Amino acid sequence: MKNYLNISIFMLLSVSVFAQNKQNSFKQSFSGADKRVVILSASSNLTIEGITGTEVIVESDKQEKEFPEEAQGLKIVTPGGAVDNTGIGANVQMEGNTLKIKLPKSKYYGNFVVKVPKDLNVSIKENGNSYGKWFISGMKGEVEAETSYSTLNIKNVSGPIVARGGYGKMYIEYDQLNQSRPNSITASGAVDITLPADTKANLKVQATYADFFTDFDITPTKYEEVNDKVEKGEKAEKIAKIEAVSPTGQQAKTIKGTGNVYAVEGFSTTQKSVAYADARWANKQNYDTDCNCYYTNATIGTINGGGVNLTIRSDQGNVYLRKKK
Repeated sequence: MKNYLNISIFMLLSVSVFAQNKQNSFKQSFSGADKRVVILSASSNLTIEGITGTEVIVESDKQEKEFPEEAQGLKIVTPGGAVDNTGIGANVQMEGNTLKIKLPKSKYYGNFVVKVPKDLNVSIKENGNSYGKWFISGMKGEVEAETSYSTLNIKNVSGPIVARGGYGKMYIEYDQLNQSRPNSITASGAVDITLPADTKANLKVQATYADFFTDFDITPTKYEEVNDKVEKGEKAEKIAKIEAVSPTGQQAKTIKGTGNVYAVEGFSTTQKSVAYADARWANKQNYDTDCNCYYTNATIGTINGGGVNLTIRSDQGNVYLRKKK
């Protein structure tokens, strides 16, 4: 009798958990070429998983507490005025080839998990100062991420990646480095990147007020001396037009610059980072590989004979570039 009672309780708990999980998820069919998922997150903890399938799934692991009595019959609003239309606190909108997901920072909801078909392109932006942790894994498409204070963890991806971070640390582990488009990783805090040992890349690494550590063999690259400002600007424009490609494949339209400052029309702030990096590195003079001193603590060179451009910069923290074990 006791065993039957235990089994009955277990079954009731299982049904309860299943019902809760079902209630705390939202699904949207979304797949195909040239599709992009844009996530604006105010959530303290966010996980993005690349999956096999044709649906984008948004999950909230729990509703931590009941709404106040005064809020009965009302819906929660995410930053920017997006009203919950999923039943789990999130707002999801289809805009052409883009699926836009806005996640709230709320004491009434727990952590969010967004499962995305792994071949899609994904853009994630911190919507508010959440001081949280982001986990991104399993993506084969392009990953674009912009944080202010959150720690960024990206694993088991092939890129290309364009990531701009604030004061949170960045940890990025590639399964392989996609050779089709350049990667740009910049942050104020420390940057820790892991690549397969046989990765071919052109490196542009700068640890402005810290140090750069690696177990790769780097072959320094020597650039020709460029003195004329007009010539430097033309060179920067040419390189940026070739290499600074938006996630949709659109080429940079024009480059405007005065001194070392460049802007690319038609690009978001995050998308510009590749153009900024390539334009700045091209706009150089009297560069000497024995000195490596054009930029503070800068390294320009190749690994395994060179390949796609990989730009890494940290303003305040160390840069770690390591071989995948």
